[in-house]
Amino acid sequence: VQVDTPSGGKHLYHRHDGPCEGNLKLARTEAGDVKIETRGQGGYALAPGCPPECHPARKPYRKTAGSFSDLPALTAQERAALLAMARAC
Repeated sequence: VQVDTPSGGKHLYHRHDGPCEGNLKLARTEAGDVKIETRGQGGYALAPGCPPECHPARKPYRKTAGSFSDLPALTAQERAALLAMARAC
C-alpha cells in the first residue's frame, strides 16, 4: 500500500512476523532532516480518512496503490534488505 502525504512524502505499508521494534530513523539529508523512517511499537502515522485538519497543510492523505486488506508480508530477510537499502540512502 502506498499513501501520498500532504507534504509530498510517501507512506509504504507492509507486515512482517518479526519483532516489532520502535520507530527507526534510517536516512537523513545532509542538513540532518529525516528522509526515511519507520513506524513501529509506540509510533503512529496519519492515514487516508483522517480529517484534513490533522495535517498543518490541511490537505488529505491519499491512498495511491494497493489495499489495506491485502498488505504484503515480508520475510525477515526481505525486511532486513529493505531497511539496509533505506539506510544506504
